[in-house]
Amino acid sequence: MKQEDTKQRILEKSLENYGHILIADNMDDAMDTVNAIASEHLEIVTANPFEVMMKIRNAGAIFIGE
Repeated sequence: MKQEDTKQRILEKSLENYGHILIADNMDDAMDTVNAIASEHLEIVTANPFEVMMKIRNAGAIFIGE
């Protein structure tokens, strides 16, 4: 089995069991939801990650970028 196939299976299983991908109409709605979920690990992928990060009140660890 190729390494890419293994990584894809791990990712799919992780998202199925534990992950969330949030798509919102605007950043304020997204931040409200992020703060309500209070994730242990949060990854921010946006043009202004530091501005967005300052709006997060409930997250264990915040990762910025892809």
